[in-house]
Parts: sequence; structure tokens; C-alpha cells
Amino acid sequence: MARSVRVDVAPGILRCYRESSGWTVEEVGEKLKMAPDEVVRLESGRASMTFTQLDKLSTAFKYPVAMFLLDEPLKQKPVKDHRFLPDGRTTFDKKTLDAMRESRYLQRIGLELLENVGRPAEPKVEKVSMDDDPKEVASKYRAVFKLTEDKQRQFKNAYGMFNYLRQALESVNVWVFKFSIPVEDARGFALADELPAIVAVSSQDVVEARSFTLMHEFGHVLLRDASVDAPEAGRGRSVRERWCDNFSSAFLLPDQTSRRLFSEHEDLSSPDTLKRLSTKYKVSKGLLLYRMKSLGSISAAEYREASSRYSVPVDSTQSGKIRRCIPQQRVSKLGATFVSLVADNLDGRHITYADALDYLSIKSKYFDSTVARAQI
Repeated sequence: MARSVRVDVAPGILRCYRESSGWTVEEVGEKLKMAPDEVVRLESGRASMTFTQLDKLSTAFKYPVAMFLLDEPLKQKPVKDHRFLPDGRTTFDKKTLDAMRESRYLQRIGLELLENVGRPAEPKVEKVSMDDDPKEVASKYRAVFKLTEDKQRQFKNAYGMFNYLRQALESVNVWVFKFSIPVEDARGFALADELPAIVAVSSQDVVEARSFTLMHEFGHVLLRDASVDAPEAGRGRSVRERWCDNFSSAFLLPDQTSRRLFSEHEDLSSPDTLKRLSTKYKVSKGLLLYRMKSLGSISAAEYREASSRYSVPVDSTQSGKIRRCIPQQRVSKLGATFVSLVADNLDGRHITYADALDYLSIKSKYFDSTVARAQI
């Protein structure tokens, strides 16, 4: 298609996708180098645009070009906002919106890919309810995932723990994605109202906190929710959020283990004690403090004072100091399960090579090495 050809977009589509992407009329005008009132004319269908302009908006809004050519906007199921933001913000950051939208897109694509090769899309976990004891559910899944206390201590570092849990979730048909979501906006979300079930975590978060988020969002999968959270246990949480907090914390550090550990140490909330226990059990200092408070090992005042030192940490390794190769980036973001599924569909001639590159968002020169890395 010629880049200068004029394209008519149905009224309402541009506005719908712009708003869902967190863009203002003025920002779109700046992107397309046109006045805001011209953007309004485009959105109302009173003017057409070039394919080049449409392609720019497709990239900016993270929507495929084909979705702009529909007769009406493609509606997405809402994701419940369970964040607790102290500054009172109620809107999502653009990166968070992009991550949710891309996850919904991959969810739709993933369902087709699974059906193509005759694999089930349902998570291999029973649905639970708010009436179920989160600690009992946590104990059950520690057994299912074969996570013993010895195994937890033997992981080389917190990355080993997170990767083990990620593989465990994917073994029960729950896909795990990582996105560069600002942790001050959200730490993760779950999409379990449609198939396949997806959990997403922020790659900007410290890795110990990612494990808490991963299991917190898995709690939402067990409840079959679609929600986005800034999991920070103990801060003004709803009943549903507290259930997922309790599930995640009991999974990562069960009561029996916690009580024994806390009885063996003095000055529990000191930086030295928290660092020692965090390193030994590969969990965040925030989780340790939450467990200490919930079991009565420290007071609410001690909890508030100590937890203020560890609010919204950011992983310094994600700031650009460490550069990963493209294949490693794609597998880290999408998970080995999704990458291998795309490769299997290509091998079975269910999709084209161009489709495979599109789904993995890579160039052809990286395809073979990306698939190979996913199979390691």
C-alpha cells in the first residue's frame, strides 16, 4: 500500500483508541504535525488521513493497523483497577495501558494458536472463592509446585526463585509476561476472565518484589479475575486484595517457617535482619515486614516505620546498565511457552513466517536464535 494513499477511518475509532491509549488530542496533533482541531475532524470522520499517518498512530497506540479499518472500535473487556495510589491518581500511565492492550492482543492470538495445535487453553488449576482460606490454598500450591523450604533456600539468588515460579505457573497453563511498567503506577495485572490466563509483572520492580506480585496475580487467576494492582501488602486494601496478599505471602513464607525464623532473631525490623532473611529466602523486605506484623512479631508502628524505607523500589539492572540480546529480551518478556507455541504453529503451517515475526515482534534474523533460547 502506498504510504501517501488516503485512508478513511470510521467515526469514533480514532477517539476510542486514542483515549484507551492515554493520549490527548494535543499529543496526537504533535505526533502528526497538525492542529488539535484537525485531529478532532479526523476523529469525527470529517477528514481522511494518509497511510503514513495511520501507521504512526498504530505504532503510538500499540494497535494493529487492521483494527483502525474496522466499521466500529474493537472493544476490550475492562480490567478492574485495584491499585492504591497515595497521590490519588486514577489514570494509568501510557506504558501500563500499552502492556494491558498488548496482553489482550496476545491473549486473543494465543487462543487461536492453542486451538491450531489442539492444546487446551484452560488453566490447570481449580477455581477458588473468597470463602476459601488463602493460607490453605497457598499450602496446596507450594506442594503442587514442589517448593520446599530447602529448595527455596538453595536458589542461587532471587532471579532463580522468580524463574522457578514462572515456569511453575506456565506448567499449569498460566502465561507470564514481563513489561516495563512504571512501578509507581502498577506492579502487575492478571487477565483470567478470558483464555488463556495471563499474569504480567513489571520488569522495573526489584526481583524479590516480582515474586510477590507474580503469586499475588496468580491468586487473581485462581479467583478468575481481571485486575491491575500495585501490590503493597497491608496498605488500604480491599477484601479481595487482602485475600491475594495473604495467599502470596503465605505461599512465599508459610506461617510455620515465619514463626520459627522470627523467634530466632532479635530486632526483627532492623536493616541487617531484613537483608539477611531476604537473601536467605529470596523474598522482599516488604513481604518480611508484612509477615512480621500479621503474625504479631512487630507492632503496627514498627511496621509503618520500617516499611517506609522500602516503598516502591526499582530494579537498577533495568535502567539500561545491562543490555540483553534481542532473543533473550523476547523470551524474557513473553516466556518460553508462548515463543515455543508460535514456533510449533509455524512448523505445522498454521501461520505464516510473517505472522510468527509479528507475534514475537522480532526481525527475521533473530527468529531462529529466539526459538532456540526458548527451548533451553
